Amino acid sequence: MIYLQHYLHLDIIISSILLFVLFIIAMFFAYPMGIIIDKIGRKQLAIISVIFESIFLLLFALMNDLVFILITGTLWVSFLTTFTISSNTWIKDLYPKNKYGQFSGYFIVFTVLIPMIPGPLIGGWLSQQFGIYTIIDGQPGYIPTPIIFIVSAFLILLTIIPLIFAKESTLKINNQDK
Repeated sequence: MIYLQHYLHLDIIISSILLFVLFIIAMFFAYPMGIIIDKIGRKQLAIISVIFESIFLLLFALMNDLVFILITGTLWVSFLTTFTISSNTWIKDLYPKNKYGQFSGYFIVFTVLIPMIPGPLIGGWLSQQFGIYTIIDGQPGYIPTPIIFIVSAFLILLTIIPLIFAKESTLKINNQDK
């Protein structure tokens, strides 16, 4: 919101509507992608979604036009959602039997807790180094610039490295499960 309002100078109502529409479209994108993930495979779609998520995040950073911001933002979030669906279902295929809870906890540690440490540090550093210093609602701060999204796009691509070496699921969905 800060980026949309203070860097791109979009009205708060327009920014809110933009994000609402973007997330609604991405939610509807999730259902067909779940079907495609089951047909094509979790690993393949995880890798494809990381690539497209990075591409659309990079394009989002380069856009100034509201329509293109909506399109690139929607596709960015849609492929992020696709990655989340494929990785969540893929990892569950690989859990040891009767240890779903334990391994779900490990998954959360590695996908939520650990990224919460370097992510804000990198984002904060980028904002301080390349952002625009300002006072927002009486508080000093930095307006993030497109560099925060550009660096994020390249960091997301690093996800491909462990994905390539990760074990593919041996679980096959048969017609009775559909």
